Amino acid sequence: MINRKVRIKTKTIETDVVILDKRMTTMSEFYNAAIMNNSSFEVYVGLISSELDSKCPIVEFIPSNIIKIY
Repeated sequence: MINRKVRIKTKTIETDVVILDKRMTTMSEFYNAAIMNNSSFEVYVGLISSELDSKCPIVEFIPSNIIKIY
């Protein structure tokens, strides 16, 4: 899925991104909270491709946030 354009929807944003990388992380690191079940899972790193005025055009999201693959 690297270098693919996808549409994602998270709690705060719905936009098109280009997937740059995939990495493994833990639940406590991703959500910045203390979690009892600190299991590992995949997180995609993407570059926001729309014309949003954003200071940080890089976003991390989980695969279930993908709503469309172009």
